[in-house]
Amino acid sequence: MQTNIGVKNDALSPRVGIAADISGRIAKGLVNL
Repeated sequence: MQTNIGVKNDALSPRVGIAADISGRIAKGLVNL
């Protein structure tokens, strides 16, 4: 179970990382405003 979840997380991590990066930049932009 843990290995299967790990594989799924590894497959999704790039997308999650990109989404987090975009949301983080938006948050910083709002803070700068």
